[in-house]
Formats: sequence, C-alpha cells, structure tokens
Amino acid sequence: MRVAFNARVLGDPVLRGWNRYTLNLASGLVDLGVEVYLYSDRAYDAAQLARLPTSSMTIKQSPPMNYVRWEQQWVPQQCATDRIGVFHSPIHFGLPQWTRTRCVLTLHDAIEETYYAEHRKTSISQRITRVLCWMARHRADHILTVSEHSRRELIQLFKLSEDQVSVTYEAADHRFHQTISSEARERVRLKYRLPEQFVLYVGSFEPRKNIPFLLKASAIAQLRDLHVVLGGGSVIEGRVLMQMASALSISDRVSVIGRVDDDDLPALYAEAHTFVYPSEYEGFGLQICEALAVGCPVLAADASCLPEIVADGGELFPLSTPNRLAEMLKKLHYDLDYRESLRRRARTRSQFFSWRYTAEKTLAVYENLYAKQNKFLLMENPAETRANEHGP
Repeated sequence: MRVAFNARVLGDPVLRGWNRYTLNLASGLVDLGVEVYLYSDRAYDAAQLARLPTSSMTIKQSPPMNYVRWEQQWVPQQCATDRIGVFHSPIHFGLPQWTRTRCVLTLHDAIEETYYAEHRKTSISQRITRVLCWMARHRADHILTVSEHSRRELIQLFKLSEDQVSVTYEAADHRFHQTISSEARERVRLKYRLPEQFVLYVGSFEPRKNIPFLLKASAIAQLRDLHVVLGGGSVIEGRVLMQMASALSISDRVSVIGRVDDDDLPALYAEAHTFVYPSEYEGFGLQICEALAVGCPVLAADASCLPEIVADGGELFPLSTPNRLAEMLKKLHYDLDYRESLRRRARTRSQFFSWRYTAEKTLAVYENLYAKQNKFLLMENPAETRANEHGP
C-alpha cells in the first residue's frame, strides 16, 4: 500500500508533539512494508529528515505556492500521480476536499474547543486555520486520536459517530528504553548544572501546564535538599516562574534550564528524583511516556487523559490543592523502597506503549478504508477495479 503524509510539520526545526508523532508513525509504517510518501509545501528540516529511513521513502516538495492552493490542488493531483491509497494528515487540518483518495486525519485533542474556547485568537490567519480544521474534519474518511479521553471529547464536541474515531496511542522513542550510561548522565548533569536531587518538569510553560501548582507544592513540602528543575519554555516565561518561586521563598531551590536538547532527555529523566506533570489538560502527555520508559518515578495530575496514560505506572494527585502533591514528594524523598517500587511500576507500564503497535493499528485503519474504496470502485467500474485489484 502507498500512503502519503501531509508532512509540512517536518519543516519545523524544533521537535514538538506533532512532528514527533509524524516521524515515529512514518518510520513504523516503513518497517511494516508500507510505501510512504511525504508531501510538503515548504523545505524539510535536515535534522528531522535525518531521523527517518529516507532511503525507503519518497519525499516531495511542491513549488512555492499559497498554502490553500497547495492543500486543495497540488496534494490531490500528486496523490493521483503517485497512485496513493490513503492520504494522512497528522496536524488537525490539511486534507484536500476533492480527491478520490481515502483521507485520514489525526486530531490529537480538542483543546482549542475546550480549554482555550474563551481565549481564541481572532487574527485572519487563525480564522483561516479554524476553517481548514472544520473542512478537514468533515472530509476525513476516518479520524485518529491519541487517547480515549480525547476520543470521547471529539465525538461529543463534533457530533462524530462512534465508529468514525479510533485511538492509537503515542509512545516514547526507542532510545528512552535503552540503558543510559553513567557518562551520559554525568554529561547532562554538568551541562545543565543540575542539583544533587531534583524534581523534574519538562514541557512548555503555558498556563495550562500549571507549573505554579508544582512550585506551591514544593514550598509546602519544605524539602531543603530537593530542588525543582524546569525544562522548556522561553526565557521570559522562566523569569515569571522564578519571580513566583521568590515570592514563595524557594528561589534558591528552583532552576529554569530552558529548552533541553532532544538527545539529552533520556539522561535528564534518569537523573531526576521524580518527574511531576501538573498539567490541567493534555491530549496524551508524551513526557509521561518518556519518564516511564526511563524508569523515573511519575507523579501526575488527576486530570484530562493523564490517569489513562499513567494507570498503575505512577501516582496521581488532585488539582484542588497542592497539599497532596507535597505529601507525595515527601514520601518519595524519605521512603526509598517506595521510590524503587515506583521505578519498577514505571518500566512495566512503559511496555504498554509502542510505536510498532501504533503503526500496526494505523495500518489496519488504512487497509479497512482501502478495502471500502475498492468495493466502491468495483460497483462503479468493475473492469477498471479488476485491472488494479492489487492496489498501488
């Protein structure tokens, strides 16, 4: 089978959730024998392509053109030229409206319609994006999402049928499951000037990530030798958080280390005393999977999809008060047996998530759609379909 991706997200030099999803899924499909094509309206980032088995893929970039023209004209023409069986957009929008190629859309969450509904931007580009998202949802032959929580929200919000939406979990990259050397850990410790013992948070610093909640819990716990290390976010956002830490009288045990190089992440998780994720809303929570795979004890908010992802691999705390998180931090700090049990639970839970399994489930969706397409074509033109019964 030939599958093409809307791969314009691979032009972003920074690894984020959407391009990480695209990279791992495309690679997994290649391992399953799928002919993968990547389409983009802009140049690909060399570092992103280096993460792919490009020798086994077909990578195409269109001439310069308006994005809407690219999406609605260039893509369907290219799908027809390349005899694509399924076109998949992993970025909430980006499906051509007029094409006979079956189309799959990944909606990672419904955050714009739920958490940010009252604070939507009203710029022209944002309005165009919302229209493109609406068009893609209505064009999609099938929708994938990354958690049961997101699936329930999408079905309810957009009035989708139960059989129109499937869940395919994300997973940590393979390197998070590998043994991390003491040399790598020491290098990361020196590079980021890490304290002896620290609670780790990695991710953006936007309000929904709820980092002030973690700072308040740390202040309540009063563990003088346990620091908080915050990775990610901008310099300005980091300054705001440090001002809050100062107001809580814990600035001497809070460090903002900025954006973490992707290659350093496994060792950073391995060095951490605990990984804490106080987010109010997530579609999946990939950082939790990464921490689980490394065997870092995980504490996460009892909110949105996080209980589903953590399950019995870590502990949950309510967001009604930071007191419970403070108690958990103290228990993990003083009870070494408990901390070790959480490490074991984390590694066990991490085995549940696999990009191989995600690719297999996604391929099953493609094959089902392609079978339906062939059945339709057979009814429409029996002779042509028999001539091409093996598909692209």
